[in-house]
Amino acid sequence: MASPADFEHNLARLRARSPRLAGRVAAADASGVAAERGPGGAVTLAERGLRLGSAYDPVTEARRQAEPHAAAKPDLLVAFGVGLALHLEAFRSVCAAPVLVYEPSPARLRALLGARAELPLLDAPDVHWAADLDELGGRVQALYRAGMAVRSCVHPIVARLDADAVRDALDRVAGAKRAIDAAAATRVAMMRTWSELAVDNAPHLVATPGLTPIAGAFAGVPAVVVAAGPSLDRQLGQLAQAAPRLLVIAIGQAHRALVRAGIRPDLVHAIESKNVAHQLEGVRDAALVLAPSAHPALFELPVRARFVATPEPYRVARWIAARLGETCFVPGGTTVTHSAVHLAVALGARDVALIGQDLAFTGGRVYASGSAYDMVSFEATADGRYAFTNLAEKKKLVGADAPEGRRTDELVWVEGWHGEKVPTSRAYASFLENYRGIGRHLTACGVRLVNCTEGGARIPEVAHERFDAWLARQPDRPAGARARIEAAYDAAPGADADVLCAAIAAARGRLGALEAAAR
Repeated sequence: MASPADFEHNLARLRARSPRLAGRVAAADASGVAAERGPGGAVTLAERGLRLGSAYDPVTEARRQAEPHAAAKPDLLVAFGVGLALHLEAFRSVCAAPVLVYEPSPARLRALLGARAELPLLDAPDVHWAADLDELGGRVQALYRAGMAVRSCVHPIVARLDADAVRDALDRVAGAKRAIDAAAATRVAMMRTWSELAVDNAPHLVATPGLTPIAGAFAGVPAVVVAAGPSLDRQLGQLAQAAPRLLVIAIGQAHRALVRAGIRPDLVHAIESKNVAHQLEGVRDAALVLAPSAHPALFELPVRARFVATPEPYRVARWIAARLGETCFVPGGTTVTHSAVHLAVALGARDVALIGQDLAFTGGRVYASGSAYDMVSFEATADGRYAFTNLAEKKKLVGADAPEGRRTDELVWVEGWHGEKVPTSRAYASFLENYRGIGRHLTACGVRLVNCTEGGARIPEVAHERFDAWLARQPDRPAGARARIEAAYDAAPGADADVLCAAIAAARGRLGALEAAAR
């Protein structure tokens, strides 16, 4: 009953939509999936004694399967297992929502392509296919927006045949959705604060150059972004030896650990709206890169040089920066390390290594030794949750209220750098998911982002390599990064505050006219 001609025809259609999935299907062995014809002539597929659809009336069965999903009127349907595809066709006949399909078995999909002459799903532009879990997570990030109603449609037979694979896929979708929701919630909760801080910081923004003086200045120079995870301890020796031929960008939390190891980072990056000046002790000879919404105290620290990196999504800050002559803007980052990666790329680096980016609780620890918050540790509890110890001390440093009592949260297990399972938090798991979009974007831009942490979690859509191997590939010549940064800072032209004042006055005039018209 399987038709080689139908298979080749359908495979070509699938290849046009998802080349990776088509490649997996073409290589699959479908001998374990049998086509059966029912008494009424309907064709179904069976695997391990389980039919993927009724042999008597698969169309009516498919309608029943689709009804609850269509009745929910989702904004996005994610299908786990394609079965005979009839239930998805029935859903689409009454609901216009886009569909994302993940079939854990390429063999079953191969059998389906040969069993049905026509598969309308293959030609529908709003039906999307995922070849594996990584692509599934990426598709969710591309299709989902915070607040959308997402419906999971698990094929009942596929759930029995591939229970573990379906569970992993559900977890991956939930993780991708959670990351987007968390980022959106942060933006909604903080955008007013960020905008107000940017306005309050206007005098500092006038006095501080943006990234334009150093944008693209480090083309051909490899960059290392130094985070404050516990695995950083083992790599500081290698970094100290290699630093002169690199552009070293440290996040504020890691600065103390580097100074203690005798390493002077070329740039120290901070974006926090809280006063984290305690992270930056001993930065008098440092070059800072701050977000426009950083706490005003960070603009007042005595340093050798200071720049402002304005994120594209910060509309108020971007408006101010543009009036001050800034032309280099960076993508917004959910975390300071994400932001530091974008900073390295804006400065011209095309080979960027991450170290100390554990995003997991490595060895029961949370932060690198000697870093700003190395007093905080992690403790798993018997009920599959975890608690931080000494968290009150960290909260006190940032001026926040200490939590009352011992608070626990859900412990999440993710793939580790070495392939094992490692424990992490929901927040860290969402930060890992955020790297999917970053990794794909940088790859499209010709940038190689490499996780050289050698510990913690494995980061999706990012290459993984030992730090010594990554260093061995880099040019053996001095980068002179610090001298170039300081020279650019000294030569940066001052901004014209009068231009900003005139733009503000003009904006007020337009708002006044709009208000008068509205009244």
